[in-house]
Amino acid sequence: MTCQIEISNEMDSEPEALAAALKKANQYEATADHILISCHARVPQDAPAYKHPGWLEYSIFIQFSNGSKLFLMMVQRNIGQQFEFHS
Repeated sequence: MTCQIEISNEMDSEPEALAAALKKANQYEATADHILISCHARVPQDAPAYKHPGWLEYSIFIQFSNGSKLFLMMVQRNIGQQFEFHS
């Protein structure tokens, strides 16, 4: 069975972040039916502190062949920091 990877809001993506999300998604490709990566624009650096300036987040939704589902969030707290994955 072939896994379909779909990217929504690709125009809001950043190349390095999208590459990291795709690398993570590819770890599940062998057992997944469908993977959806939703990209969200980075919070501007001049945003108020309560909006977390520099914050970036993408969601990765994976539907497996056996019917189970996994939801991952990829965050980068500020430009240049590591990407974190949370389920």
